[in-house]
Amino acid sequence: MTASEAEKPRGPCRPGDPDEEAVARIVAGHKAAEALDAKYRSGLLVHAASALHDRGRAAAVVKDTLDDVFNRIRKFRGGSSFFMWLYSLQLPAANGIMWR
Repeated sequence: MTASEAEKPRGPCRPGDPDEEAVARIVAGHKAAEALDAKYRSGLLVHAASALHDRGRAAAVVKDTLDDVFNRIRKFRGGSSFFMWLYSLQLPAANGIMWR
């Protein structure tokens, strides 16, 4: 292990996960959530809008999903990629809105 690798914050992501560094920074208490929000917000919105056929309700799902992700990020254990975990949290939120 090099000195620069030892200085990097370690997180729950699998090695090689493209979001490994941002997740590790958030878990370590840094304010890196904006980077993940910016990276995934538009994709989550498209995904939710295609399921709900309502952009306003889709925006509410995305907000709820991202809030949930950042509240639960310390529970993320890397059993899947961060991307898959994120989208797995969006599905129940979309289903809840759909059935209201």
